[in-house]
Amino acid sequence: MKIFPLNIILNEIFLWLEFIFKYIPGRLGIFLRIIFYSIVKGKFLSISIGNGTVIKNIKSIDFEKGIGIGPNCFIDSTDGYISIGESSAFNESCHINASIGGKILIGKKVIFGPKVIMRTTNHKYDIKDKYIQDSGHNIKDIKIEDNCWIAGNVTILGGVAIGSGSVIGAGAVVTKDIPPKSIALGVPAKVIKEINYK
Repeated sequence: MKIFPLNIILNEIFLWLEFIFKYIPGRLGIFLRIIFYSIVKGKFLSISIGNGTVIKNIKSIDFEKGIGIGPNCFIDSTDGYISIGESSAFNESCHINASIGGKILIGKKVIFGPKVIMRTTNHKYDIKDKYIQDSGHNIKDIKIEDNCWIAGNVTILGGVAIGSGSVIGAGAVVTKDIPPKSIALGVPAKVIKEINYK
């Protein structure tokens, strides 16, 4: 009879518990997910986690207090690092991915519409005599400063910084830096005006 190493058994137990807690609805589900991920992280997390959300490698994710994560989000920092500032909020089905490397740094009070995608990596595609799948990745950090609104279905690519107080319009693809207090729209995203505070 083959005996499995302890780390494989513990990982299986973790995956089963994560799967169970992931789908418990309502306030009880939110409470149980907070407790579960707090135990895994090794400190109490003052955040809200919607049902269906997956958080991978939580040990390399820093959560400040008051963060809201909507249902069915995917947050992965397997070989990278993610930092999310105080009171930032994610609508449903956001995809925040630093799984292959790089950093995603999100300031405080940043709000994300549904289905926002952030990825620190892009596939290399220009290596002769290699399939794209076998060519590796380009890894670049993403930084979003305080008080930004990232609307629904926005894609933010690696190597981008978005300045504080900026708004990115729905469906935009952000490929270059956006200055502070800017409104940017389109594919690729372009600044259309500066925000003048009243």
